Amino acid sequence: MQRITHQIVRIGSIFLQFFIYLVVSYSVIFFIMHAADGSPLNNENTMPLTHAHDSSIARIIEKPLPILYINTFKNFIFFNWGTSFFNSIDSLVYYIPQALSITLLFTVVTVIVSVLLSLFLALIAIFHPKKWLRSLIILFIIFIGSLPHVIIAPILFILISRYMPSIILTSSWFYPPKFFTTIILISLPYTALFAKLIYIDLKEATQWFHLKQLLAMGFSLSQSLWCLRNRLLSPISRYIGIAIPQLLSGFILVEDIFRIPALGSISIEAINRRDYPIILITSMIFSLSIWIFTRLALFLQQKIDPRVGVSL
Repeated sequence: MQRITHQIVRIGSIFLQFFIYLVVSYSVIFFIMHAADGSPLNNENTMPLTHAHDSSIARIIEKPLPILYINTFKNFIFFNWGTSFFNSIDSLVYYIPQALSITLLFTVVTVIVSVLLSLFLALIAIFHPKKWLRSLIILFIIFIGSLPHVIIAPILFILISRYMPSIILTSSWFYPPKFFTTIILISLPYTALFAKLIYIDLKEATQWFHLKQLLAMGFSLSQSLWCLRNRLLSPISRYIGIAIPQLLSGFILVEDIFRIPALGSISIEAINRRDYPIILITSMIFSLSIWIFTRLALFLQQKIDPRVGVSL
């Protein structure tokens, strides 16, 4: 009974934290947009595209600000998102989730690819018999890890457009060469970062001691590494809560370059056109995604390394 009560309290605490984060994020975004003369989710007088430059893009707020604040928050909670200022036909409650699903697909696949590649590179850098290859892998990890998406994305875009233009010109984001090229591009910095973390962690005296003990007991290298799998993933779990929000922000640039109709490109287009309903919804989704992925990372870290006392 006491355990059930403890679980209920923990779940209630999580929902309370989520609600507080939701209200704070919404309040900040709402009042920033209000200061910019925008009227979030207020498309009762939708402005035609032909009058976008003749009329003021910002909506005239006729309702008192507290009432508008509450009504807009209620509309967001109950998925009454309305339509875009420039498209009064397609409802945002169907349009935005499609873009969100593409973003989540790329995020999940990128995390999996980054973890697998980082493990592969770190193990080569430590255990490969040829010293020149180990040194080359370490230099590659350091070099790639020091370059952000702002630098890597344009360079690879120029190379791809020069030697593989079909990837850039195709309109389908799920075209396999385009899809996997985008995944590799997004995952490169995080592959290097995770590989560096695993390499440093395995080179510590404690990890070497446990590994040598297992090898001395007759286990093969692969069996020994499998026994230490939680220790291999522990340094990644400590950083992945910060890496995923960074990945989402880096993906926005890649979306725009490769013309992927995901959440980031929609958000950039809405900002350029001052389409306030879309700006509010995409900003809230990005904000809530940061909280959700951070909590998942804390949960994962506690499961992988029980020594971490994380209060969920």
